[in-house]
Amino acid sequence: MSGIRMRGLSLGLVVAFCTLTMCAAWAWESRGIGGGGAFYSATMSPHNTQEIYLATDMSALFQTEDFGSAWTTVDFRQYQGGIDSHVRFTSNPSVLYGVNRANDAGTPSKSTDGGATWVPLASDPTYAEAFSLNADPGSTQRVLVSGWDELFFSGDGGASFNSVHTASNPGAGLHIAGVFWDGDDIFVGSNDGMLVSNDGGLTFNPCITFSYGMGIPDDEAMVSFAGGKEGGQRRFFAVTMGEDDIWAGITGSEFWGYRAVYRIDWGIGAWEPVTSGITADQYPFFVGMAQDDIDTVYVAGCDAGASAPMVFRTVNGGQSWTDVFITLHNGNIVTGWSGDGGDTDWWYGEYALGFAVSPVDPRRAVITDLGYAHVTDSAGMTWRQAYVDQDDENPAGGDTPTGQAYGGIGLEDTSGWWLHWVGRDTLIAAFTDMRGMRSEDGGHQWVAGSALGLPHNSTYHVVEHPSGALYAATSTVHDLYQSTYLRDAQIDGGDGWVITSTDAGASWQLLHDFDHPVIWLCVDPDDSETMYASVVHSTQGGIYATHNLGQGASATWARLAVPPRTEGHPLCIHVLEDGTLVASYSGRRNSSGAFTQSSGVFVSTNSGASWLDRSDPGLYRWTKDVVIDTHDPAQNTWYAAEFSHWGSYPNEVGGLYRTYNRGTSWTRVSDLYRVESVTIHPTSPAIAYLSTETAGLWRSDNLTATTPTFTQVEGYPFRHPVRMFYNPGDDAELWATSFGNGLRVENTGGSADVIPREALPFHLEGAIPMMGAIDLLMTLAEPGEHVLLQALDHLVGVRLGPAGHLLVEPLSCDHLEAVRDAVGPRGLLGLARGARVDAVGEQRPRLVAPLAGRLQGDVGVHAESQRAAPAVEAIVEAPELAAAWRQQQVHASLVGELHRLGGGLGATDDGIGQRHFDGIGRRAGARYRQEYRQFRLDLANPRWPSSDKKKAGVLDLLGLSGLDWTCLDFVLVETRRIELPTFALRTRRSPS
Repeated sequence: MSGIRMRGLSLGLVVAFCTLTMCAAWAWESRGIGGGGAFYSATMSPHNTQEIYLATDMSALFQTEDFGSAWTTVDFRQYQGGIDSHVRFTSNPSVLYGVNRANDAGTPSKSTDGGATWVPLASDPTYAEAFSLNADPGSTQRVLVSGWDELFFSGDGGASFNSVHTASNPGAGLHIAGVFWDGDDIFVGSNDGMLVSNDGGLTFNPCITFSYGMGIPDDEAMVSFAGGKEGGQRRFFAVTMGEDDIWAGITGSEFWGYRAVYRIDWGIGAWEPVTSGITADQYPFFVGMAQDDIDTVYVAGCDAGASAPMVFRTVNGGQSWTDVFITLHNGNIVTGWSGDGGDTDWWYGEYALGFAVSPVDPRRAVITDLGYAHVTDSAGMTWRQAYVDQDDENPAGGDTPTGQAYGGIGLEDTSGWWLHWVGRDTLIAAFTDMRGMRSEDGGHQWVAGSALGLPHNSTYHVVEHPSGALYAATSTVHDLYQSTYLRDAQIDGGDGWVITSTDAGASWQLLHDFDHPVIWLCVDPDDSETMYASVVHSTQGGIYATHNLGQGASATWARLAVPPRTEGHPLCIHVLEDGTLVASYSGRRNSSGAFTQSSGVFVSTNSGASWLDRSDPGLYRWTKDVVIDTHDPAQNTWYAAEFSHWGSYPNEVGGLYRTYNRGTSWTRVSDLYRVESVTIHPTSPAIAYLSTETAGLWRSDNLTATTPTFTQVEGYPFRHPVRMFYNPGDDAELWATSFGNGLRVENTGGSADVIPREALPFHLEGAIPMMGAIDLLMTLAEPGEHVLLQALDHLVGVRLGPAGHLLVEPLSCDHLEAVRDAVGPRGLLGLARGARVDAVGEQRPRLVAPLAGRLQGDVGVHAESQRAAPAVEAIVEAPELAAAWRQQQVHASLVGELHRLGGGLGATDDGIGQRHFDGIGRRAGARYRQEYRQFRLDLANPRWPSSDKKKAGVLDLLGLSGLDWTCLDFVLVETRRIELPTFALRTRRSPS
């Protein structure tokens, strides 16, 4: 414990926070606007009708257990999603199967703990090139796996496999359209026709192929297949396409080959077309039905006339079909930010990429598309969005508004490149596809980029001018310098602008059209008229500059000299304090696919008239960010992130490189295969976070060492973070953009950021409210713990931050919920939204909850006496305090004022001259001890003041004047008086 002691009077509210090691429950929280990317491989559980899995082509696998009200990302170290990587359920809810797409492979895998962990099947007949996997919902042992052109069966849970069918057309491969399991009878729909086993999977016979004339023309083939059984009758449905239009790996985007929907009652007649009600503009691709209902069936695909996803349903076994996904004016669809008239119309989602019906409830279904997910639990009569907070959604039957703010619920499938704070709470996020986002509440709710005037598919970078104006780099080309966007043919045809905003990013206007993608901007710190832009093009690309930025759209731009070896693929550009320019150039592949040696780090000391090649040979082919270490006053220390390339020696050069002499020499300090970027803690030079392409997020606590060590961050669940950003108003809040999983934020709390306490100088940081004779009570916690703070006029929290700073953090109404559960044995009041309380020892309850961010400014409180710091007192929880607790006196002025504002709620004497409220909820009982007084106000009680004015008055007195009283269940008021000797605040020596 600290030896800090002071004395004085303290009166007010006590707020308790969690120990930092206990905050992992909400570590790396997903933030964003929801949706935005393609979702595939929808499956619904037969054991829990609320459970759904969705996969994406960006590697994430999402799970919901509350029917799309909230989603979690399955840890990438366990399972990665992709096209046709459905999670398959069995008779045991703990046993699951699926195709894990980690390492861009297709590995048949199994979970025996309900999806918490996954392992490859013992015998993979596809050698990690599986295209599909289906499991028997009535067993845990029977599995079908297909490769490109072969189908394999296992009857022993994947321990062994037998080949049961080979594609008739190896060029097209084997597409598995669906499987129906019924005991020993197994029916497989495929582009080779129906494959049937009557012996439990030992053999499969193509007993009903299309060439047998069973009602489906010879030039058609199944793209989707489903079956059900009711009253002993088995009925199957199939969606067909042209035989030549189907291949192994086909997705819903290739719906144009649609021919018809067919039905067969097994054992009765042949396949027959059933398309009544499906018009010429409707293109079904998926068919789905429950296992025990042969009359209720759905098809999903594209409404080409409306450029929107479609769902049709039949309730009479296919005799007629009805449109049940009415996109015109969102007829029966509760929408998020996408919908008719919205920020993105239905054209954004466009067509179904995933569709599933609950195997046990035909009323429940889910459809996914190029950006969103929608669910129904009413057999398609109504649908609701499943990607934003339901508090933010828009009612069905009307156009979706534009420019509205939405909060995500974890279903984030987008690529983010940059974050920029404008003031305390306004964030601008640069994204692909959704163009970008803007938040005014610290990143909880966002407005979509199309509503802001962001012009192109991708916004890559945002900078702020000294005048307050914002500038952004945009492009019609997405995913620049990722592995799929390195060739000139993919990039040279793109457009790009520099845009500007003078209203904190609420709207944007064109500054300059470069006719080529723009990926980075930099304002000269010594010349506000000079800006640099990284423009991407094989012959016209490079670093451009303007020296008359103030002329706006009339500003003139000129390309600087071309650095040696480069071929038009610039990335970062920095201007050092002495005017030196530092630029990184990234990867390029020529027309044959080979990497050219045109990447690296380049320096100009003459404003771009010429450049020096300061690249290590390992940086020649695929350099990403170059980062200037802000802890080096001379700006000589840089870091360069590198991806390993392929096809030419040496091709294992990825990692993180460091130079102490501006690139004259480099040392490779991490050999991780592909590194995107590195972010160094703003006040702790030894702490850094490093992002990788497929190995997730990494952290170093000894970056300044000769050979720093990096450890994978276990709490970050996605494989490909891109860049990390510390909140400039709260360096405990770390954000990460990603390539396919949107934004995540963790309140690190400084748990690992704090230098050992013995080496720290303590000082108070933040503007502390001091009104009248209000006093604060501050209890220093152990290293890594938060600090308790009492203040009557303002509800705040304090925590021990990096470098020993005590950070003052106000709380908002968003954090006030479920307070009743936060009261511990000593009456500490925990406040947070959706929080839980864990006990640290019997007498130290701690609240697991996010913080609101610290205030700016360092007031440097070093109190030698009460006169030096009249509003601050600190105590140490130590044995000598026992007597002090008994000396507490309740201040009747507070209670009397509450009584007056409460309109006669009733104040009573507790028998020792102390007054408190009675009759407002139950009394605190044994907690009302002489050494500890508490008062409780139940805001929901009918005896609470009837007028809003009185309620507001009480909240104002409690320092909650800016809050909505309805967000509180009750307020616990604690009063105490503590007399302790005065001690000086001891300053500890800083680390050398």
